[in-house]
Amino acid sequence: MGDFSVVVPVYNKEYSVERCILSIERQILRPKEVILVNDGSSDKSLEKIYEIIKDLDSIEYKVVDQMNFGVSISRNIGIDCCSNEYVCFLDADDYWYPNFLFAINELINDYPKAVMFSTGHSVQKGDGLPLKANSGVIKGFRGCHQDFFKACSSGSIVNSSKVCVKKSVIEIVGGFPEGVSCGEDLFTWIEIARKGDVAYTDEVLSCVCQAIDCSRESRIGSVPYPLIYYGEEFNKTGVDQSLRKYLIRIGLRHVLGSISEGQYKEALVRIFYFYRISLSYALLSTFALFIPPMILKKIRQQ
Repeated sequence: MGDFSVVVPVYNKEYSVERCILSIERQILRPKEVILVNDGSSDKSLEKIYEIIKDLDSIEYKVVDQMNFGVSISRNIGIDCCSNEYVCFLDADDYWYPNFLFAINELINDYPKAVMFSTGHSVQKGDGLPLKANSGVIKGFRGCHQDFFKACSSGSIVNSSKVCVKKSVIEIVGGFPEGVSCGEDLFTWIEIARKGDVAYTDEVLSCVCQAIDCSRESRIGSVPYPLIYYGEEFNKTGVDQSLRKYLIRIGLRHVLGSISEGQYKEALVRIFYFYRISLSYALLSTFALFIPPMILKKIRQQ
């Protein structure tokens, strides 16, 4: 194999894009091409990208410079530029460990009928050490999930810096929903997972770096798109119970997150959409409105 395309959306990541690109360069199994989509950055991200790749010739780098259209359009444009069937995603503030693509390639070889492939990941907060994220599966798991959404309800199986998908499948689901500022990636992974098996290895091969920057500002006050979309679908055709439980987890996490930050107006808007997913859990979540934010934040951290 090794015929991978990598899509990297970039928005004001001058401080981290070099680390991201070099982590791709250092792969044991290198991709055929990397598409970097500069989404109207107001810092020197674009200049930094050209500075880094000018002396790199082992991988084909394609740079797309556009106005600020948002991460969904950036990823979709990147997908359109891909010339390979297997597309990997990596956010510009995150990075891969050297054997990430090698492990993904092994998953593809062993589970060729799967539609999405993923690995374990670590989380690095600020300048702290990376810590393994909860995956929701038994230690050392490798294979296809019998119940993908049940696993997602217990931990992080997929995210936008550790998945590889078939281009043909992501085109079938319509790519990433445009004009959405929260949960656009969650929705896309859900739709892809509904099309077939997801192959996963619990080996930690990607690192998600958590830092507050201007790219997160657009998400303030927003509602996770899966709550909006599947709330409508529930009223039409319904969805399976495993997915419903996963959506309940998403709803609870975001409602309680808003309340713990003292964002009560945001919490009420999210509860409104949460009602469509689960009336009982939405009602239950309203009791959190009477818990002081600092206490709720401590409870969630336990």
